[in-house]
Amino acid sequence: MSAFLTFSHLGNTLTLSNLTTLPAVPGKGSVVFKELKLSTQNLNQQDELTITASIHGEKIAHIFVEAFLQDQDQLFGPVYREFLIAPNTKDVKGVVYPQWENEVDISHIFKLNLPVLTNGKQYSFGFATPEKYCIPEDEKTYRLTGGYTFAGKEETIQARVRFDAQGNSLGITAVPEKKGVSFPKNITPKEGDTFTPLVKRFQTAGTSVSEMGDGFVLAGELQMTAPLKRLLQIPLAGKYYVGILVEDLDGNHYRQYAVVEVK
Repeated sequence: MSAFLTFSHLGNTLTLSNLTTLPAVPGKGSVVFKELKLSTQNLNQQDELTITASIHGEKIAHIFVEAFLQDQDQLFGPVYREFLIAPNTKDVKGVVYPQWENEVDISHIFKLNLPVLTNGKQYSFGFATPEKYCIPEDEKTYRLTGGYTFAGKEETIQARVRFDAQGNSLGITAVPEKKGVSFPKNITPKEGDTFTPLVKRFQTAGTSVSEMGDGFVLAGELQMTAPLKRLLQIPLAGKYYVGILVEDLDGNHYRQYAVVEVK
């Protein structure tokens, strides 16, 4: 599979290739973003960034801060995504949920990094997303979806790799579907197997974005010769869309961004 984009970073080559299978597109809704601002438009690789915003919306389930790497009129990532913690929470049978008001003011300080996935020899993009809300920092887990190909097989199936807060792999699960129903199954990697991470892609229009018809692309393929590790490296130089993702109780997503350039 030929790459349409190649990045050089810390001596490693990271690639992106087109994907033919098309995921579903989330629904639309009516969340309003007001006064979304970044603390700077020019950022050194080691500096912290502050994002502030005001949000109006009903039935807000979760709010995230996220960032995407820009290349011309396309965005790739997320290079960063974390839950924001609500002032109040609700515990339902041991599961903690945020309780957001209709009017929300946000201020969040963080560092941009470049997440990479490695088997110790090969490197690929590792744009994982957090799995659970409101848990201690060292207990956080992340999930990364991609394509898994068993040695000697032509078919590639969808699989998910889970990582702990330190980037260590917690295992790989196949999620094949039959008639629209998923049947998860643990995978024990063997020599000759490969994993290819998925990367989210958006089309830009000012500081608004829309999903492209092929909303995901493929990062570089990794041989399963050793347990996968997720590393946070200094960010690539370039422009990033940094902003807010709101998910409502119906699963609809709403986004707004501002642009920062990393030197």
